[in-house]
Amino acid sequence: MEEERGNVEVCKNVEVSTKVTEPLLNVPNPRALQQNSVVSTTTIPGQSKYIQLLNVIEELGRDIRPSYAGSRTSAERIKRGIVHARILVRECLVETEKKYTIARISASYTALFKDMLVVYLLVLDMFQTLSIFDTQLYADSVEWCPIEPFKDLFVCGTYQLIENTESIAKKESKSSKRLGRIYLFQVVKNGSMKLLQQLETEGVLDMKWAHVTCNQKILLGVVNSLGYLQIYQLRNGDDEMLKLMTELKVNDQKEEILALSLDWSTGKYSCENNSIVKIIVSDSTGDITLFELHNDQIKNLTSWLSHEYEAWISAFDYWNVNIIYTGGDDCKFQRFDIRTEKKFTMSNMIHTAGVTSIHSNADKEHILASGSYDEKLRLWDTRNFKRPISETNLHGGIWRLKWDPLARRFLLAACMYGGFKVIDCQNTEMPSIVDEYNNHESLSYGCDWSFLSRQCISERAIFQTNEQNVGLSQQLVTPYVPGAPIETMEVSPGNTRLHLGFSHEMHCGHSARMKSGMTRHACHLQSGSVVVV
Repeated sequence: MEEERGNVEVCKNVEVSTKVTEPLLNVPNPRALQQNSVVSTTTIPGQSKYIQLLNVIEELGRDIRPSYAGSRTSAERIKRGIVHARILVRECLVETEKKYTIARISASYTALFKDMLVVYLLVLDMFQTLSIFDTQLYADSVEWCPIEPFKDLFVCGTYQLIENTESIAKKESKSSKRLGRIYLFQVVKNGSMKLLQQLETEGVLDMKWAHVTCNQKILLGVVNSLGYLQIYQLRNGDDEMLKLMTELKVNDQKEEILALSLDWSTGKYSCENNSIVKIIVSDSTGDITLFELHNDQIKNLTSWLSHEYEAWISAFDYWNVNIIYTGGDDCKFQRFDIRTEKKFTMSNMIHTAGVTSIHSNADKEHILASGSYDEKLRLWDTRNFKRPISETNLHGGIWRLKWDPLARRFLLAACMYGGFKVIDCQNTEMPSIVDEYNNHESLSYGCDWSFLSRQCISERAIFQTNEQNVGLSQQLVTPYVPGAPIETMEVSPGNTRLHLGFSHEMHCGHSARMKSGMTRHACHLQSGSVVVV
């Protein structure tokens, strides 16, 4: 990996003109190079990785001009080709190390790798850390504010289990305490993070902003390790910007209970009748509780047992907020209609491990995403739960899934030991991983997209340190973004450092990410600008 990074740094020092009128990719003729090779060019099992890579790069070269002319099919092939090339680059390096010494590498082989590293740079190593903050406790949740004028603000929640060694020795039931904090940050000049507020709380398990103002208030919902649903109000011009407005315990009858997840009924970003909104909460006993927020007070409407073990996730169908989806550690994925009795209207066990994440698509009515410890991302048509539309292995237990807030085409996934991934779901039958970040030191739990506009990003001068990389990326695709750039955040709880980074805008579409511990640019052919924490 160090050798690869060294090669990438060589490419970064190459002087590249930023005045590119059309995309250029100086790729050696693979067929000409193959004439000097004893390996057959026919694609056969066991074929040299080098030859396979030549074929992939040749196909990329053929698709560059059609893609520039607006061919979506060519653009999709380029995206898949770059992902394939990234894998082959690594395999080629391994194969080269095994079969050749440095003295025997031909000049043509070296030239190929120089051009290939341009693609490799775009896919693997376009990253830069802008700001770092030590959260002290483990960061496990992060949420960007979706409402003006606070789209430059985000909150980070922490959770840490403090063991009581004396109670453990005496075998007492209360042997530990769960501590937490809520941090409120603002993204300022040059992409730096400014800490605005720090709240000492119980362990934070989940946080979500209401998607729109409720009764003319900007609200943040938090569920914690004492089993409480808390509602904070964000106010301007006050030292205490986040202030607790109201709270209510999920179940007063159960002392040992953790509130695990929440969702607001405002996911369609509708401004109608937001004086009364609903909130759904899942907990560690398997219960689901429906709350109503009215006149700044929480009311418990109903509660029912949904799962035999922990109910990891609960979520509204944003197209019909009478419909609620739940997932639990018993591997059950269920649907409820709150207008009927407390009995599921659908239940399946297609997930082979606990169901941990569910997110309704606010733009595509019948599309739903679910994630599980079984490492599979499943896309569903809500009219048919007999089988998913598709299953995609993300190679890590999926703890959080978030649709991007503009196109709702990309999913951002926190995959625990598998790192963070961006998945293009335009083709719901065949989603593709378009970028990933694995170079972290711990579990990956929290992720979110931000709503900052291109103007806000420009005002913060985040582009200034990336001019050379942008110029290099123009060799592949002339930047064109039809909407505002998107930023995202990822948090890994085993590492207490919060990092801020940035990635460039590339072609049309949007995706990105944020991570605690280390950051990188999510720079690929279908991505937009990103801020990474």
